[in-house]
Amino acid sequence: MAFDFPNAPTTNQIVTMPDGTVRKWDGVKWVAGQTPTAPYCYTGDAPPSNPTPGASWWDSVSCQLFVYYNDGNSSQWVPAVAIPASVGEAPSNSNYYARRNGQWSDIGTSQLQGNVGRNVIHNSMFNVQQRGGGPWTIGGYTADRWTQYISVDTCSTAIYTLADTDRAQIGDEAAQYTLGMTFTGTTGSTSQTTMLQRIENLRSFSGKTLTLSFWARNVSGSAKIGVAWSQNFGTGGSPSANITNNFGVTPTLTNSFVRYTLTTTLPSISGKTLGSNGNSSLDIQFHLSCATSNPNNAVSGGIGTQSGSINLWGVQLEIGSVATQLEKIPFEDDLKHCQRFYQTGYFSNTGYASATGIIHGYVQTYPVWMRAAPTMTSSGTTAVNVSGNGLFPSGVHSLEVATNGAAIGGYIWKGVWTAIADL
Repeated sequence: MAFDFPNAPTTNQIVTMPDGTVRKWDGVKWVAGQTPTAPYCYTGDAPPSNPTPGASWWDSVSCQLFVYYNDGNSSQWVPAVAIPASVGEAPSNSNYYARRNGQWSDIGTSQLQGNVGRNVIHNSMFNVQQRGGGPWTIGGYTADRWTQYISVDTCSTAIYTLADTDRAQIGDEAAQYTLGMTFTGTTGSTSQTTMLQRIENLRSFSGKTLTLSFWARNVSGSAKIGVAWSQNFGTGGSPSANITNNFGVTPTLTNSFVRYTLTTTLPSISGKTLGSNGNSSLDIQFHLSCATSNPNNAVSGGIGTQSGSINLWGVQLEIGSVATQLEKIPFEDDLKHCQRFYQTGYFSNTGYASATGIIHGYVQTYPVWMRAAPTMTSSGTTAVNVSGNGLFPSGVHSLEVATNGAAIGGYIWKGVWTAIADL
């Protein structure tokens, strides 16, 4: 074994050789010196030969001190300081872990609770039901923030209550409702059934790596879900053309809830033009059926024509390449997110008209400022001695309730208002 002597030794300096012998510098050369009485400490990148029990060895490679120990039956080098047992990889169940006391600890339930905003999907657990529970059998919005596109196919979508057995499969007692979709696919060149959510502000996701996770199951049939993303540049002016591609495809769903995870990286939108109406979005599309002759079958992942019944729960889209625990924000916050796009309220305009034709009205503030000035509708109205009634949005923050008196005397105009600013 090679040994490097000190470059500038001092007179009578002693060094220990790898074999345990000693050399001493006499001022001119290295000479054999007195070998110390065992036990003593060796230094080197390999243990010395023929050590005496009680001797110590400093391993210069691992920087660990060993002692030559005889236990009465055999002798061996043992660490002078106990080395913790090797810790393997953290569990691969999508949770966050930290190493503590020689083992992995799940920090998801404590450290991530305050990390609000990871999930950019709204109404991911279908708890918000401003639009009711369905069923919805035509294209358009269903559960809050979720819209369905049906072409030639048939589909019935509704919100259903989950059972204890469902929660056991999901592994989360917070699971209360599921979005159920029963569909029959056809083979026409435009045949397609898709459930999607449009996420506001496309620029937020430019060039980002995104991870989508969700629980799903087949209630009947043997379908799989093809997921696509679409960079929607909005309307108004001369926006760039939408860019759509496949996000991923699940295996054939089982009859039990399973969490599926897909990851992709979106292209940058640098140099692209957004529409002037401020309604750009990132669209996440869940393709349930798409005929092979339909050009969209490629972006659906080639799922083809399918029929069946699927349940969906716990949808999460986050920036990054790892699916974290489902973010479960308080209901009131989830509701506010949905109300930015759609909300309802009650109005009541009553009083006494001293003459006909006089406008009577008031301004009502929305619970949540909306994405854009909404379209207003009314329902369940009662009208007495009034005419020319109207609901008029005042920007994104309030609405004006106005009416004309049709006769002298008491008047009533009341009902439910709906404000819609969907993407």
